[in-house]
Amino acid sequence: MRTLLALLLTAPPLFGAGWEAALQRGLDHFRAGDCESSLRELAAAVAGNHEIAQAHLAIAICETRLGRPDRATASFEQVAKLRPQDWQAWNNLGANLIETGNPNKALPAFQQAARLNASNELVWFNVGSTLLSLRKNEESFQALSQARKIAQRDPEIEAAWQAAASRAAENAHKMFDREQYAEAKTVLSAVQPALKDSGAWNNLFGQIEFKLNQPESALQHLQRALELQPDNEQFLVDIGQFLIHYRAFSAALSMFEVGRERFPSSVHVKFLLALAYILEERRPAGIEVLKQILAVDKEFEPAYKALGECYEQDRDGNALIALGEQFIGIRQASATGYYLKGMGHLRLATDNRTSMLPAIEALQKAVELEPGVSDRHFTLGKAFQWEEKYDQAIKELKKAIRLDPQHDRAHYVLATLYRRTGSRELAAEELKIHQSLPKRVPRGIRLLVDVQPR
Repeated sequence: MRTLLALLLTAPPLFGAGWEAALQRGLDHFRAGDCESSLRELAAAVAGNHEIAQAHLAIAICETRLGRPDRATASFEQVAKLRPQDWQAWNNLGANLIETGNPNKALPAFQQAARLNASNELVWFNVGSTLLSLRKNEESFQALSQARKIAQRDPEIEAAWQAAASRAAENAHKMFDREQYAEAKTVLSAVQPALKDSGAWNNLFGQIEFKLNQPESALQHLQRALELQPDNEQFLVDIGQFLIHYRAFSAALSMFEVGRERFPSSVHVKFLLALAYILEERRPAGIEVLKQILAVDKEFEPAYKALGECYEQDRDGNALIALGEQFIGIRQASATGYYLKGMGHLRLATDNRTSMLPAIEALQKAVELEPGVSDRHFTLGKAFQWEEKYDQAIKELKKAIRLDPQHDRAHYVLATLYRRTGSRELAAEELKIHQSLPKRVPRGIRLLVDVQPR
């Protein structure tokens, strides 16, 4: 904290007795550096006349020099009261309050100093530093920006300005995690002058714009982040996820093929490469990469899900069952293995016109372990439908719709079941909803496309 405690203390020569003489003696002792004697005389002076600003200031400085800043506060406050238009008086009071551990009280004092002398970098620095200590990072950045405009080459101001910007960016990241995207963008935009050449700032800004459905600007910032830090694996993953989400599959594939060479041990890069292969209709290549991932990381659940989608697209029920049982053996508490196994049995039952009971058993376990996923209930409802257990099928389809009101296929199957069970009005209502909804991407592709940034 920057202070101006050593203000010029002047008083006309005074002679005689009473508080005037005590003031003269006290100021003489103060100039000589004898604070103990000065304090005795100045105490007598202010007892006789409490309106002497010079005396209060000398008392405050002496108490500070003697290591008693808490005893100096009242005197600094009196100086500010007596000299309300003196920015130095308010600045000194703020510095004292900082020293005594009262930044909340110091802030309004520094702010008053800034109002009285807005052209002084010292007061803006003190305002900004205090705001930074109070974790009011965005406000701190603005105050320090004012100081920086006045003193552009001051290293202390520059360092504090950068620190405030970095902390504000951390706040923006927390907002992003809380899905407060517009608020996060406002904060990041404010600190752009300090962080525009930072890979982290560009990457986060790009992700925010991704969430705000501003793809062109998002891509520019994600690309800039990777240009600034080409060896940052997370930046590569983020821009790849963006490209996959917007179905730029060829561009994503090219990026992850390069990324695999740059980050040969990265499971995440390989996984996104596999997705890019699959989405570019090169499923055998994608399956091969997924198998490579599971060979080195048997617990990487996303690879099981993606591989299961491939087997479903290939109508390979036996492979789905084997994959599900493999993951159940690794993680029994996860719904994924049971769902894959259930999907495999469902595929075999529909292809071979055999019992759906093994599928129902596995799918019920998946729903029990993970009840909040609409497709789990939808698939179980389809299995019950096959077995002509219509009441149970309707129950599961309703759960799917409660979890995802936009699930057009669930509305359609439910309409079919209502019609079959004689509930024509309900069937018509569900069919109308189905027709009003956009058609979903086929389930096997949807899991791969709905890749979002972390």
